[in-house]
Amino acid sequence: MDAAATSYQVVLTKLDQLKAAEREARIAETLAGLAKRPAAFPEVLATSSRDAIGVAEMRAAIARLIDERS
Repeated sequence: MDAAATSYQVVLTKLDQLKAAEREARIAETLAGLAKRPAAFPEVLATSSRDAIGVAEMRAAIARLIDERS
C-alpha cells in the first residue's frame, strides 16, 4: 500500500486475549513499525468486541473518514 500511496490505518483486534501490559507493548511495537510506513495513519486502533474495548473509537474513526470524504 505504501508503494501505491494508498493510506491506511491499522486496527488490532482481539485485544482481550492479551494481558494489560502486553496490550501496551503490542500497541507501541505496532506504532514503531508504522513510523517506517509513509502511507500509514500514525495511530493504532485496538479493539475487543467481546469486552467492548475500542469499538466506539473505531466507529468514530470510520464515521470521521466517511464525513471527510462526503
